[in-house]
Amino acid sequence: MHKARVPAPRPLPPPRAPHPLLARYFEAVDRGAPPPSAAPPGQDAQKLLLADPCGPAGTEFATIAAALEDGTGDALIVLHPEGLARIVNSRTEAAARLPALLGSAERAAQLIAVLHGCSGPDARAAAVLQAYRHALTGGTEATFITVFWIEDTWGRTAGHALLHCTAQAPNFRLVKDLLWSISDARPGFRSRVLDPADPPAHPSRDAEAESLIHAALADQPRQVSHFTRTLPEQPGVWVAPKHFKQALLHLEATRRLRVLDKDGSGRPLPAAKRPKRQGVPTLGDDFWVERC
Repeated sequence: MHKARVPAPRPLPPPRAPHPLLARYFEAVDRGAPPPSAAPPGQDAQKLLLADPCGPAGTEFATIAAALEDGTGDALIVLHPEGLARIVNSRTEAAARLPALLGSAERAAQLIAVLHGCSGPDARAAAVLQAYRHALTGGTEATFITVFWIEDTWGRTAGHALLHCTAQAPNFRLVKDLLWSISDARPGFRSRVLDPADPPAHPSRDAEAESLIHAALADQPRQVSHFTRTLPEQPGVWVAPKHFKQALLHLEATRRLRVLDKDGSGRPLPAAKRPKRQGVPTLGDDFWVERC
């Protein structure tokens, strides 16, 4: 009697390296230096424009819109709300460039009027972020706009926003995952996704993940891929794939969710019967999950 051949395990994929522009951005933050200047659209092989409207070069809105105009490019925008507020309040040549930074004289006039009624830095930051996001929504081809708020918990630099803009759902999913991964691994920095409907609000990432999971499982089981690929590509979902998977494992560990075999039979496959990686149960995209 011959033993069945056990297929050799597939090698793990190599870790995804950060985009070189992202790496340069975080290196600049570590040094306390201004972020790298914007690269002209089309020069980067992955078509990612790194823009800094408040930096020395002052990336104009038209440059960002051009990078996104065919629906295939992405833009990563470093935005310092206090810097833009200072430009508004200055009486120098920089203030005259505000329409170019926002894309129109009308947007510039609206932001000036709003900022004059703001009483503190939090209110100014909220006004600037909301105005700039509205400009991107109305003036570019971007369908997905994610706003990360980066804080230096050591107090070396003021908080600033990192906006990722794209028309590609997979890019929206992948860059969310990448930005969370980089910022989570850097001591001294804290990043949060801002809700565009209420910029000052910082929704809990884990609470949002669990809420979306409960809603998706309300009436039927789902494959894990629904939470690692389908949901993260929906506009308005700020949770990255890895956080959905962490939430699924937490809900399983607290007996609020059960994992089912990948063959679709509905047979429970608890964590004790699944392989572990670095002590954590695995949960592949082809497994099924249901509420307990």
